[in-house]
Amino acid sequence: NALANINHDLFVRSSDRVVVCPGELTRNWGVELLIRAIGPLVQDNRNLRVWLLGDSSERSHIYEQLRYNGWHNLIAMPGAFEDLDEVLRAADLCVIPARGHGLGWLVPKCVTSFIPMLIADGAELQSFFTSEPDSPLIFRQGNVDHLREKLIRWLNEPQAFRQAAANARQQMMGQAFS
Repeated sequence: NALANINHDLFVRSSDRVVVCPGELTRNWGVELLIRAIGPLVQDNRNLRVWLLGDSSERSHIYEQLRYNGWHNLIAMPGAFEDLDEVLRAADLCVIPARGHGLGWLVPKCVTSFIPMLIADGAELQSFFTSEPDSPLIFRQGNVDHLREKLIRWLNEPQAFRQAAANARQQMMGQAFS
């Protein structure tokens, strides 16, 4: 595993499922929302890997939240990466927890790479998901329980998320050529 050579926290087995959250480690990015939603799931699913990517002055506060809940050994914070391509190739799911974030590069990259994602709802998503208003890929902004429900559904029905990602790609490519 090439990523494990970069950072031991990024070691994965073939049976592991990897959730990545690339962006800013800030409240604005919604990392704390993701932590509250996924923390209990990581405790129950030992083959679930969560990577919070990025950096900020809030990093130590976020780590303290993980430590307080006992999740600091279960959720990795490997730092910022100049090139996310290798990390995204390892991802089974990408989470973008704050409305309106990631739309310039991350969402299109996930869509074109067939990477399922969970992204906070918002009108700006219509260019990616207009034909699927109830997409499994979208959760209610700021709602920990709804995000957790979507994560559980992804754990239980990964094919539905892969299909939704393929549908989003097809829609995006169709718009590019119209």
